[in-house]
Amino acid sequence: MSEIAEEGADANIFLEKMTDWMCKLVASASPEQFRTAAQANPKKERAGGGNNPPTRKMIQLAKTIAKDRNLKLPRGYTRSFDITKQFLDKQLG
Repeated sequence: MSEIAEEGADANIFLEKMTDWMCKLVASASPEQFRTAAQANPKKERAGGGNNPPTRKMIQLAKTIAKDRNLKLPRGYTRSFDITKQFLDKQLG
């Protein structure tokens, strides 16, 4: 891999070499290796909806809007990006 990232290398040449290396890597993998990799880190849904948390700025904005408009925040807004985004979209849209 170090031969791909030569000092002073052109970005386009680097990208071409990386793409070629990745294509060779993927082509050499067996279907069983793909299945194993896919099962190693499955995307899991969290309770309350969504699978990743909102940003701190999203949470703060939701709190500010709820306070200013005397609204109740949706359940799970601190744990779910999707729930928080839906609330913000509705209030700001």
